[in-house]
Amino acid sequence: MRLGVVGRGPVGRYLAARLEPAFWTGRELLLSEGLDGVILAVPDGAIASTAEQVVARYRPGALIHCSGATALDALGTETERAVWHPMRPFPVGEHIETLDCVVGLRGDAQWVDRLTTWSRAWGGSPVCLSEDQALRVHLACCYAAGATALMTTLARQHFLAAGLAPEAMKQAIRGLSGPALEAVLDHGAQAITGPARRADHDVMAAHRQLQDGAEAALADALFGQLKALGLIPPS
Repeated sequence: MRLGVVGRGPVGRYLAARLEPAFWTGRELLLSEGLDGVILAVPDGAIASTAEQVVARYRPGALIHCSGATALDALGTETERAVWHPMRPFPVGEHIETLDCVVGLRGDAQWVDRLTTWSRAWGGSPVCLSEDQALRVHLACCYAAGATALMTTLARQHFLAAGLAPEAMKQAIRGLSGPALEAVLDHGAQAITGPARRADHDVMAAHRQLQDGAEAALADALFGQLKALGLIPPS
């Protein structure tokens, strides 16, 4: 099977290392006609335009994109289509050997079958999604990865500002985050703990003295979300 990969970011590099495509290209489309499929590992906003260019110039048998948020229709209707969306971060500069994550698949059956086989070989757990499911699943991914990383960044900054050594900071965050995540995964939002959950306004007011404007606004938004979930005890 002759494949092409478009995109030299972390996902494109990961795919190129495993599929050994006939053509691996960045923004300049240096592909060839007669490819069985072309995988577009490009930003969401570039999927539709890149797909249009690839189809017009190279006429591949299929197009695959790697976004959990973008619909299949962004690939047009002139080829077979599929989506391969690994539900894990691909940090710049980090080497990923095994996927070790759920992989969301959509599209034409024969390509979903191929992507299932590849995903399992790479250590992933493929699941088939409908178009109606995809965007909500992607939103969940953003909370699980991006929001968690943001909150960990703030925790890291405050630990270091308080004078903890880097290794102590890492151990503290792992000791806090791991059990908290496992508890919520098992028991849902009722497992959330902390002063906001207890509506301990004196502690939250003391915290506010250490927060800048944007961080304080984020804390207020989180408190509001706890209220919306019905988790704040009555006054």
